[in-house]
Amino acid sequence: MKNNLLALLTVACLVAACSGKKDDVAPDTGNNNNGGNTTTVKTPKSATVSTYAGGTVGFADNVGLAAQFNDIEGIVIDGAGALYVADYNNNRVRKIVAQADAGSVTTLAGTGALGGADGDALTAATLSSPQTLAVATDGSIYVSENGYVNIRKVSGGNVSTFAGTGIAGFKDGNAADAQFNHVGGMCVDAAGNIYIADTNNNRIRKITAAGVVSTFAGSGTAGSTNDKGTAATFNQPYGIVIDKSGNLYVSEVNNHDIRKITADGTVSTYVGNGQTGLVNGTGTAARLNFPKGLAIDGDGTLYVADAGNNSIRRITTGGVTTTLAGIGISGAVDGDSDSAEFKSPNGVAVDAAGNVYVADNGNSKIRKITVVY
Repeated sequence: MKNNLLALLTVACLVAACSGKKDDVAPDTGNNNNGGNTTTVKTPKSATVSTYAGGTVGFADNVGLAAQFNDIEGIVIDGAGALYVADYNNNRVRKIVAQADAGSVTTLAGTGALGGADGDALTAATLSSPQTLAVATDGSIYVSENGYVNIRKVSGGNVSTFAGTGIAGFKDGNAADAQFNHVGGMCVDAAGNIYIADTNNNRIRKITAAGVVSTFAGSGTAGSTNDKGTAATFNQPYGIVIDKSGNLYVSEVNNHDIRKITADGTVSTYVGNGQTGLVNGTGTAARLNFPKGLAIDGDGTLYVADAGNNSIRRITTGGVTTTLAGIGISGAVDGDSDSAEFKSPNGVAVDAAGNVYVADNGNSKIRKITVVY
């Protein structure tokens, strides 16, 4: 799956027909999720991209450019502003805290060996190609693995297996017996339920706090049908976030769109129309290109790692899509949002101040978009 997506991204044709940058977004009232506790609606005036952590490809716990990653996938932020990164090829989860204008990187979990051993997070636990992360309200970190296809839990300095048999497949039921097939994204609601974008199963799965796995939406057949629950279809769902009202938003890499799922399981198309491109607009008039990771701020504004467009997109609660940063060209240039470059960004996170952090996969760096409102 991962290799196929990368190959598709490489050959994807980028449409540079951009309309409307960040400054022409009308204020919207909105909802909530993991970026922070702000409630005031904000409209960006400017944005500047810098490299927050990471230099050359490798493994090193250090500060800023002296730190090293190897194939960064998911990124999330906790209530204290600490970032957590799924370092895929290093088989580790990394933690980043602010130190002056840079990020100080340490290892949260994983010895670096490929495996599925539980135990002490730093000395015993092994991970298998960590793909994506989610933070629970109690501070626990959930980790999906692309290797053993499990959901792991990092809490209190220990790693445990929360769900999955270690074998790719599809099965609902008790967490220990359930099966998944490439989890692209996860999010956790206030009650502790985990929602999963089960990419290769073309389904949205739910794991209750008690460890019961069910299918929340999607029939398993690839498609773009808007309907309720398992009557709806998805095509490679990837990123997933939840707002204050319990609505889920899901990015689909093969439908090139963002779907919305209400609390009763009703699925609709929120942004995008199935056609690739770098086009700003409202609702289905906008175009995306292999959208992957999602984040949502305290206003309900969405941020999208638009991997095929090498850009970061911003979507208001009114469904207005603009380009926050990136010019559609693959590269590693820092600077003003209108000249900055990314290389296949996979994940995004947003802090309480509205600054956006990007898991810039192709550059093995964490980039920071400092936003002025």
